[in-house]
Amino acid sequence: MLSGVRTALTLFAVVALSGCMSGTGVERLASSARCVADAAERVSGVDWAAAEAIEVGVRQGAFDPMIIALNRDTPYVIRITNRDDKPRYFRANEFFASIALAKVVTGGREFDSGCISAVGVAANETAEIQFVAVRDGRYDFEDIRFMYAPVVAGSGHGVVLIQ
Repeated sequence: MLSGVRTALTLFAVVALSGCMSGTGVERLASSARCVADAAERVSGVDWAAAEAIEVGVRQGAFDPMIIALNRDTPYVIRITNRDDKPRYFRANEFFASIALAKVVTGGREFDSGCISAVGVAANETAEIQFVAVRDGRYDFEDIRFMYAPVVAGSGHGVVLIQ
């Protein structure tokens, strides 16, 4: 009985820790099966200096704007500025699976394309996400650190709409 409990607790810890990141960086999805297959082709040759920039702020855990409207097959740069004194997270599993990601810059590091689920933004820092919107739909985002953590009252959230 005791070894069964230990096994269950160990399994729980592995799953919980697999979805965590420090204050900055990206969290990659374990499987890229749901992500855009031709992402590299979609982002190649994009002039990122000419892409539409969307400024998103986080203050006291709240995102501004809370609604981000995008058009399909269009390149964007989202800049998330954390104006709080602790790390914030832009977790949007389904959104990240629906875009062609070029790169993420956060915490002074660059993360190239891949299938991610979240971006961590350090206190008083800005993260930049370069991508092409691919799949239309409504995608929620939240300020939660762990993939399987329950949403806590007061945590920031919003929605991305791709038309």
